[in-house]
Amino acid sequence: AAVAQDGLALRFASEELRSDKEIVLSAVSSSGTALRFACPALRADGDVVRAAVQQSGSALQFVLGDLRGTAELFMSANFDNVARSCVTDQMKKLQGRPVAPSA
Repeated sequence: AAVAQDGLALRFASEELRSDKEIVLSAVSSSGTALRFACPALRADGDVVRAAVQQSGSALQFVLGDLRGTAELFMSANFDNVARSCVTDQMKKLQGRPVAPSA
């Protein structure tokens, strides 16, 4: 399927394909942010969400349901160093912990 090579091709897929777990898993494994094009049920599905954030931490913004904002999901996310630092600082603020000043 085209989504295996370019996960963002999911945006052009039919609703039926956007609701097919195997198709969506293939898409998010290639491009985590393709999660935004999945049906709402799959955007809350643990397997799909974990595959998406492990491919790209940026997929966290498209997660729906109970998994959204969990520490487990955050810790499994694939971030570059700058993004991880920004998100870690934000999590500390939310927890009321001090944040080191930026350089």
